[in-house]
Amino acid sequence: MATWAYECRPSDQSGQPWLVGCQAVDDMPAGTKIVRVKAGSQWHCATVDRSRRVEVEAMLLREVIASDEVDCSECAEHANKPAAPRVVVNEPIVESTRQIQAAELTLGDRRCVVVLVGLGLINSPGEAHMAATDLCTLFPGANLVLMGQDVDGTPHFHGPDQLVNRLVSIPLDQMAWQSYPLG
Repeated sequence: MATWAYECRPSDQSGQPWLVGCQAVDDMPAGTKIVRVKAGSQWHCATVDRSRRVEVEAMLLREVIASDEVDCSECAEHANKPAAPRVVVNEPIVESTRQIQAAELTLGDRRCVVVLVGLGLINSPGEAHMAATDLCTLFPGANLVLMGQDVDGTPHFHGPDQLVNRLVSIPLDQMAWQSYPLG
């Protein structure tokens, strides 16, 4: 299920931004820029960017709570600076452009892309195969695996068995999920 999210940057400015639900952030006081984001079992200090909402699959959202400068002086420095201009290559101009959520990773010596799809597609092998074939054009040279989730978040994969067997041991929140435009 798709939902709206904001990006949160780790206080050390390293790594991929975390995605948090717009509703959770909008319920915080208007001036809140410093938050704590739960990644795995740890809470990390981050700054939230309320200037741009993105549509993502709900399973990618992390828990978030309000924080302040007392909790993280590093974040205070970043929160008070004007936002750096965001440079995105090939970002669609039209907001209604359809997008997919995918994570690119390397398993051994193989480049792999995991694409988030509905569980119904995973449960229909013929349809899943056709979808994977169509999506391969977006990720030339990569091995493509489709992933759907149960209501409780349990992942189910469709793709080459040797890749699927390796993917089941990787926590979903450690994959670098990104949005990619379709067509």
